[in-house]
Amino acid sequence: MTVTKASAAYWEGKQSAESLQRVYGISFPDNKQMKDWKKMMEEAAKRDHRRIGKDQ
Repeated sequence: MTVTKASAAYWEGKQSAESLQRVYGISFPDNKQMKDWKKMMEEAAKRDHRRIGKDQ
């Protein structure tokens, strides 16, 4: 299991309410699939148009 992102959110969107932690993650049946997914995400990040535009 890998945590992909974490953020804060207010209960029912009200700032007067308590802040909650929102956690996103991904899991796979075996470690090989996890490694393959991580490699695929790294390759996709290299082709991200937002990064490429800044580098030009």
